[in-house]
Amino acid sequence: MSNEIGRIDGTTPENPTAKQTRKTDKEDNVSVFSEDDKKLTREVDNQQRDIRIGHKDGHKYRYTDDTHEELVTVSTKGKNKYMTKAEFDKQIKEMLHIDHLPENIRAEYKHGKIVFIDNKTQETLSADDLQNNPEIVDLQKQKEMNDFVKEHKPEWDKQTQQDFSKMLQPDIPEITQEDLDKMQGTADKVQADLAAQATKKAEAAKKKAASAKSKFRTNPEWYTQKGVQALEREWSNIAPKSRGFNRTFYKGIVNIAREIQCDPDDIMSIINSESSFRPDLKTGLMGFIGDTRKAYNFEPSQLTPTEQLPYIRQLLKDNKATAFGKNSRRALSSGELYSVVFLPSRLRKTLASGDKRQILARKYEKSHPEYYRDNRWLDTQKKDSITVGDMAKRVEDFNAYNTSKKYHIKYRGNRHNRTYEAPYQLDEVVVTASRPTKIDTSKLAVNGSDDNPETAHKS
Repeated sequence: MSNEIGRIDGTTPENPTAKQTRKTDKEDNVSVFSEDDKKLTREVDNQQRDIRIGHKDGHKYRYTDDTHEELVTVSTKGKNKYMTKAEFDKQIKEMLHIDHLPENIRAEYKHGKIVFIDNKTQETLSADDLQNNPEIVDLQKQKEMNDFVKEHKPEWDKQTQQDFSKMLQPDIPEITQEDLDKMQGTADKVQADLAAQATKKAEAAKKKAASAKSKFRTNPEWYTQKGVQALEREWSNIAPKSRGFNRTFYKGIVNIAREIQCDPDDIMSIINSESSFRPDLKTGLMGFIGDTRKAYNFEPSQLTPTEQLPYIRQLLKDNKATAFGKNSRRALSSGELYSVVFLPSRLRKTLASGDKRQILARKYEKSHPEYYRDNRWLDTQKKDSITVGDMAKRVEDFNAYNTSKKYHIKYRGNRHNRTYEAPYQLDEVVVTASRPTKIDTSKLAVNGSDDNPETAHKS
């Protein structure tokens, strides 16, 4: 007795992915079915009919003797009972309300009922399990739409024929010159309204861009004698006086921060990141690259930390002008400040584009892949790009509190809980500033006194 179960897609239990290639058209069955196939009398669709069982390409197939209809086994108790494939398909369509099964699902008849098998996982599913299947739901919606179209198509065809008949015999009124003038006037008015709306929208966008400012705010106390003392106390255990980091140096840092409009503590964090407070490095305290050192005539190995401050001031001033405009008074957040040092031209572009990701460099960019490759350690989240947020994270990692914690140094400050990042918005038209080939350090006063709070910048 055969234990094979009939399937709607023509596969077999031994090979669920193989498709049988037999034809169903009676005229073409001569090359598929043979008169030598075994002939039996079995129950088909609740009626006794003659059937034949044969083999083709290693697969067993069953069909009715008179009409050559493909059969599906529905019962193997006693004498096998069969159902024509057309009736089997009909039951599945009525059960699931679809026109056909998805390609990854096949149907079988087991234990007197229809079940469904997932071809990928070989999991057995019931009709209720398939009700929430996305593919089945889509097929159900498609069937509903097809039924709707089929139901209303005669009505639509009739209406289309009537409309076409009217089109062949149109009743077109005569158009006068007055009508043409009215239509032209309406068109001119619509065009003028659209132009006025576009102009208004452009002016509003321009006004919004001109009035937009950074949400980062400076603190006037940073730029006073009290702020100098607090900065020195915070960094004194990290930047040793033996290397020249004295009160004069901290006063110069505060004056630079006031001019650049940033937090002096952020400048110290960047110096810590770039040089670890080693003024004798080839790149200096702020990490001057070769072309920049040559342009500024800068030889840091021969200068003390205080003597390097004029060059740091000019670097920040020029790069800020590149990113935000020559006369910008924008307050810089920690990420923006480090981006000004890192890639000011890229900061200008990303702010102008309005991209919220604030991307400065990409791993797979064509123009300058070295920007990412040489600084890939800044991409701590492995997202194949360096952003303004990454620069802010770098400043935070190298502030006095985190540095003291990392190297088990006593921390003497009180600012480790502050926020390091703010939204970024372009506040004015970008103007690229030209850099001098040589700096006159006598004109760069960075060591002036700020004892009087009244001289401090008010944000």
